[in-house]
Amino acid sequence: MTHWILIADASDARIFSIGGRNQPLRLVREITNAEGRARTQELVTDMPGRSPSRGAEGTRSGMEPRTTAHDVAAERFVRELAALLHAHLEHGDYTSLSLVAPPHLLGQLREAIHKDVAQQVRSSLSRDLVRVKTADLFPHIESLLEPGIFAK
Repeated sequence: MTHWILIADASDARIFSIGGRNQPLRLVREITNAEGRARTQELVTDMPGRSPSRGAEGTRSGMEPRTTAHDVAAERFVRELAALLHAHLEHGDYTSLSLVAPPHLLGQLREAIHKDVAQQVRSSLSRDLVRVKTADLFPHIESLLEPGIFAK
């Protein structure tokens, strides 16, 4: 049985594999979302749209987008992660999965993953652990590794 742990935020993700409770974490893959780190000026190329105003005739007011460029980049990254998890599940690379991400991103991940992947999710943790070094990670994620995860 191979359990995967996806640790992600809007700009980076790491996937770890663990074969048993007393086994070491093994880094499977690192994924970077360059747009997640970009400044707004680097993501947006023009001014916000304009809409008719209820004021004086012929005047228009600026509209702020309902979704920021960073939100769009994060959503695109979440869809990429969801597709990656689905492809690896179909290939048989893991049998169970844990998700670790900040609250908003974790919600997006849960919505984006394929139903087959969702059936493999055994636990989740609403925390940002992307910057935690691999050697220091285990105490933070130990609660994800319930005894039944590694049962055959």
